[in-house]
Amino acid sequence: MQTNSLSELNALQWLLILICLQCWSATAAAGPDVTYYRAKSYDQATDELVYTEQYHRHGQQASVVFSDATGVKVSSKKLDFTVSEILPKIDFYNYSSGNQWFIHPSNDQIDVGYKKAGQNSWNKDTVIHQQPSVFDVGYIVFLQAKQRALLLKEKVIFYTPIPFVNRSFKMQAHLSSDINCPLDPKQYYCIKITPNSFLLRTIVPAIYMSFSQIEFRLRAYWGPTNTSVGDRKRFYVHTLYEYSS
Repeated sequence: MQTNSLSELNALQWLLILICLQCWSATAAAGPDVTYYRAKSYDQATDELVYTEQYHRHGQQASVVFSDATGVKVSSKKLDFTVSEILPKIDFYNYSSGNQWFIHPSNDQIDVGYKKAGQNSWNKDTVIHQQPSVFDVGYIVFLQAKQRALLLKEKVIFYTPIPFVNRSFKMQAHLSSDINCPLDPKQYYCIKITPNSFLLRTIVPAIYMSFSQIEFRLRAYWGPTNTSVGDRKRFYVHTLYEYSS
């Protein structure tokens, strides 16, 4: 029992790390054909710039580049939205650590894989495509679609697959005014994401996103990240987003 609980906790911690690592993009802001944004992530403890993100999308294809404060590329990913806008196909590579992972969805299943630096073969699994399954920039599309429910203070439920374990996790999102909201909740809508399980919510830290009130466009993020930058493997950041239009 204890081993299973620890395994589930570790998986959930990976899940929230992965959520925050993603490039949160309000794709509706510039239309589905061409989208661009730039984000800057700052260390919560020191306020030091630690990395930036640049997101480009054209049609159903998108790419993301993460760079450190000096402009050196530390990781990248390719996305394909052909199957789903809320669960894109993703291939990720971290140049700092050498780790790679992927999520390849179809209509009824999701292929996931992870390979650490130095490994010759992938650790691959398949999970059931539970509805709605949401990942990466799909979170913003999903939350925008649920905007009315969120603003009515309803709890929104969804599933998120992770490449490191053979399962998806049930998650929840709701309107919040917690002290950890990255921008003033009186001026921006703050959405809090946690595991749906009460027990896991007491152990796994929440993440927070602030949206503009008129456009419901993501403006800031607060939470952990595992984007390797030099010797730094995991730390907490607040991220600010700039859009091309």
